[in-house]
Amino acid sequence: MTQSSDMHVLPLVEEQATITKEVLHERVSIKTTSESYDEVVRETLRGERVEITRVPIEREVKAPPPVRTEENGALVIVPVLEERLTVVKTLILTEELHIRRQVTSEVVEIPITLRKQNVSVSSNPSDPTSGRGQT
Repeated sequence: MTQSSDMHVLPLVEEQATITKEVLHERVSIKTTSESYDEVVRETLRGERVEITRVPIEREVKAPPPVRTEENGALVIVPVLEERLTVVKTLILTEELHIRRQVTSEVVEIPITLRKQNVSVSSNPSDPTSGRGQT
């Protein structure tokens, strides 16, 4: 056999992998809007008022009586004292103030203006010729 006929030439093939990166630039749009709307607000208001009644007593007492409450705390009695000069000084309870507490409530409706903001966010890829690049 000759040398040229004994030799077979095999071509070698090699694959190579390459990695490319592409940077995409996106733009984000944020839009904020405000709106006003009227609404009626309903709420119960609680309050108290007092009524003062003068009750004449005109009784002599030895010592000042204390402030007292009656009717489960709804009535406060405050003694009013006066010193009167006689041959002997005496302490006279001239009157009591009866202060009665009354609880009231009423439903009120008040028109008010409320504001609310809405936000929308959108993502838009930029122009393919601007901002795209390979690294």
